[in-house]
Amino acid sequence: MRFADFLATYDNKTSEEHLYGAQIPIVTHLPQLIDPIRASAPLGKLVESLGPTPPTSHKPLSMYIGHGPLKTQTHYDSLENFVCVMSGGLKTFELYDPASASLYMYINRKEEGNGAPVFDNSGSSGDGSFPLSKYAIPTRVSLSPGDCLYLPVYWYHSVESSQDRTISVNWWRMPERQKMMDLEHIFCGHSEASTAAARAKCH
Repeated sequence: MRFADFLATYDNKTSEEHLYGAQIPIVTHLPQLIDPIRASAPLGKLVESLGPTPPTSHKPLSMYIGHGPLKTQTHYDSLENFVCVMSGGLKTFELYDPASASLYMYINRKEEGNGAPVFDNSGSSGDGSFPLSKYAIPTRVSLSPGDCLYLPVYWYHSVESSQDRTISVNWWRMPERQKMMDLEHIFCGHSEASTAAARAKCH
């Protein structure tokens, strides 16, 4: 579907079609929105403090548009993320810090990429083959229009949208190098006590 057709369907208030547009690059696709978004969002120096702006290829300012309930797969992002709900209904995040994820969520980036093998889209741990997953207790945060959330790099999370038509905007920033190295130690077992099997999960 072309973006123009997506917006036309989304704007049709009588349509019952389930729609979801993810990571729509505002800089290249909707540049006319840049100034209004910057003027209306309560950001200032906060976002800038997270790190430098990534190149345009990383979609440094992106929009998510949804109509109908949806829950994403549990995953992490490789950039710092600041997300604001601009209009519509609720977005609920379930967040897992890197230490808990590495201990209880059977992380294997070689096999799963940035996803988690433990939880499917229903939030279930599946067939019981991951017994430690019950100890991975998420922090739940619900955002209403006007609310913003700092989502740190490498924090596993899922996002659930409500039935309402909802628009959110994400500001992406490059993470600090030392922070990334420290998180790599947690996920990949890069230490003297680590095993080859642990390191193999990341390569």
